[in-house]
Amino acid sequence: MKLLRFLFLKHDLAIVLLLSVLFCSRSAESQTNPLPEIFRVRCLNSVSGCACFGAAEGERESARLFHAEAVYRDGPDAGGRTPVRIGDRRCFYPVSGLLAKPYAPVLSSPMQNLDHAPLAFSALAPETRRNADPARFVAENTGSSLGHYWATYYHLALEDFHPGPAERILSPSGQTLGTASRSFLEQVMWEGSGISRSGLRLHYSGTALRFNLYPEGIWGHGAGSGFKVYPYRTIALNFPAFCRALGMPAGCRKDDVIGTLVYIPEIAARQIRMSDGSTHDGFFCANDTGSPNYIRDDRIDIFVGTHGGGNPYLPPARQANLLIAGGIENLVPADWRLWTADNTRVWCDRSRLPNDGAAPRAGDCTHDYHTVAWQKRLSLFAFRKSGGAYVRCATNPQAP
Repeated sequence: MKLLRFLFLKHDLAIVLLLSVLFCSRSAESQTNPLPEIFRVRCLNSVSGCACFGAAEGERESARLFHAEAVYRDGPDAGGRTPVRIGDRRCFYPVSGLLAKPYAPVLSSPMQNLDHAPLAFSALAPETRRNADPARFVAENTGSSLGHYWATYYHLALEDFHPGPAERILSPSGQTLGTASRSFLEQVMWEGSGISRSGLRLHYSGTALRFNLYPEGIWGHGAGSGFKVYPYRTIALNFPAFCRALGMPAGCRKDDVIGTLVYIPEIAARQIRMSDGSTHDGFFCANDTGSPNYIRDDRIDIFVGTHGGGNPYLPPARQANLLIAGGIENLVPADWRLWTADNTRVWCDRSRLPNDGAAPRAGDCTHDYHTVAWQKRLSLFAFRKSGGAYVRCATNPQAP
């Protein structure tokens, strides 16, 4: 795993500022108000969305909004409706159908200036050390297609973004490790790891509100077997589904495939500029796992350090990371069109998924991201060694 270098480099600060500018230009609302009031739309049991009106009064429909869509307030309530803005669209939605999504009025943290340069390609695996040119590695090795995947992003929780009254941080045995806000500790439970204002690095133990400390020299732990996570190099996925995608025999376990080197050509093709001035080569290590409720089948989570995770219910400046700025879109809750309860989305049955989400056929399921967010799909490839085993990343990568 890449070591943290706590240097507040000028180029890293420039990258963060650039990302803020890019995201703040996404809507008129964010241009005029860096801390907009954000709502989550409520529209249950409707794959076609719910009516948003052209005025505070009257029944003239001007847009359709979908459950879990993020919208910004664009004026005072009137006639039982709230004026909202979605990109360049403006309409009036029933007040009762909007859930406020409050957030701390903080747009950045010093921890976001940590060095996020990706681990060198040559350090990822013994095979990449011997063939240190990513393009040549792809050309000289036959990649096995694993199919299409859809990405979200995850990151370390930062107490700067989750302030509140301090309470004790407890270890699994009940030992006091320090203090931090309750909202931050709850966020660490969701993300897996985080950094407190005092600099403590916490890893969720798996028991509610119990944490372990990890040293400053690492970003965090992966899914076991000695793996750690690295910004812009680690992906989390569902290992049983990954075993199937790799064509592994029955009985394949996480330890059989964790750390597999994967290649995403869509990322390589975009020549995305990273914080050290390099461009991303599209290679990642599959060395972490996510919640089976969300990271399943063809879903992946990309680790982005302390950069933003694309959460649509936060201001644009808080969403930013280098891959999003480079055009790699993440899934958002509204990419699932059918919800039966506020927090219960309906996934398409895999037997009814379209072969081409841009042109589904009769009988295909079309209410989740496989069709709604077809344009966000990514292609994953893995590479076999001469003996047939897949190339796997090192547990303790070292620069040559």
